[in-house]
Amino acid sequence: MEITRAAGKIGIPGLYVTDDPGATDTAAKHGSLSVRFGLGWA
Repeated sequence: MEITRAAGKIGIPGLYVTDDPGATDTAAKHGSLSVRFGLGWA
């Protein structure tokens, strides 16, 4: 979550992710995103 300045804002819209059998990431192969949401509120 180091993509904004201090006191900046991040919007989190709904997101539909499909399976991607050709992905290099195991989670992406199953349609899952690895995002540390808690870090955004720390």
